[in-house]
Amino acid sequence: MTPMTSGAAGHGNAAVHNSYVSLLGGTFRTRQINPPTPMLCYCDFMLARRLLLLLCLLAPLLLAQQPKSGIPEPSLPVIDDNACPFEGCSFGKWIVTRDFKLFSSWKEDRKPLTAVRKGQVVDALTGVHITYEPDRIQVFRPIADLHLNPGDVILRYMYRGEGFADI
Repeated sequence: MTPMTSGAAGHGNAAVHNSYVSLLGGTFRTRQINPPTPMLCYCDFMLARRLLLLLCLLAPLLLAQQPKSGIPEPSLPVIDDNACPFEGCSFGKWIVTRDFKLFSSWKEDRKPLTAVRKGQVVDALTGVHITYEPDRIQVFRPIADLHLNPGDVILRYMYRGEGFADI
């Protein structure tokens, strides 16, 4: 049995090999068809799928980084004078809940004035709220009263309580 010629003919993505064999004084043709080779292997497919999923998950975060409105952000920090530090807050007589130092100001160049002890009664005259970085809230449904659309970003500077905030 000796092959005489060999050739290849294409059928789409499958390879067909023709071989001619001499056997017992006659020539016979044999055919071997190889299955099609996949364009992508399974690992490549899964990698592409994971990257697409990652992109879909990160897209809202990337888009929410900057507000879509044309309103410029105020310079930071944002100072809110006469602000109470908690929901339901009012100035007046307060009972100190822990020991702390009282300073001349909230600014970096402040000086310590005195120490206040737990249980001591003090008069709260005013307060200040300082925002170094605002919260970013993405809008998912239109809010007609505020002229906001899905994808817009609201910057929240101070939570006032009961669902109210400075935006």
